Amino acid sequence: MYRFGMSRAIFAAAVFVTVQLISPSAQAGPITYNYVGNLFNGCGYGCPGHPDEDDGSINAPANWASDRILASLTFAEALQANMSFQDVYSSPNLLSWSIGDAFGTFSLSSATGGSLNIPFSTSPLMLSTDASGNIVNYLMGYGLDESDFTIRTEIGILNPPIQCPAGECDVVDIYFSDFFTPNLYSNVEWDAFVASTSPTGAPGQWTRTETPVPEPASLTLTLMGLGGVLVRRRTRP
Repeated sequence: MYRFGMSRAIFAAAVFVTVQLISPSAQAGPITYNYVGNLFNGCGYGCPGHPDEDDGSINAPANWASDRILASLTFAEALQANMSFQDVYSSPNLLSWSIGDAFGTFSLSSATGGSLNIPFSTSPLMLSTDASGNIVNYLMGYGLDESDFTIRTEIGILNPPIQCPAGECDVVDIYFSDFFTPNLYSNVEWDAFVASTSPTGAPGQWTRTETPVPEPASLTLTLMGLGGVLVRRRTRP
């Protein structure tokens, strides 16, 4: 039968404990930043009070105020601290992205071959971070080109917010943080947005989640520790 002598048992335990102490449990893995916008608080064209100009129809769903924009960004490594509106769309650090509304009316992502597009910006995805690397200012959008009538949806999130041009809004000095226009240039178009009379707007919230990756050396060293236990065994008749 197999038995351990006292010294051999102590040796085996020491090897195992040492392995655990020197072996890290995981490496930093991809980091995902998730955006949850505030609920839409405004509904324009195709909504109650602003019916379709052609047939007077109301195209927005009755519960439009329960919808919001959701977005996600996954990077190979955490964003650097104190970034100042840097283009991350072309960065090799960006692994994937997605944007859409909570109702699922529209969804666009890199996984399905989508592409972001903001004609008035040098990049459709720009970020600023604070001293801890959290996203504080941002610009992300798609379809914001009124010269391209093939685009059927506009969607975007931004902070700082953008002020509505004079004469184009019912409320003077209104600032948009999120906006969404599905079915653009069609007879079922409608648009919703998050807006505020405050210059700071009503931005949504970003949170980040890190995905730990097991450290290969951890498993190797643990097996070495168990191997030490087996080596120190002896067989007695």
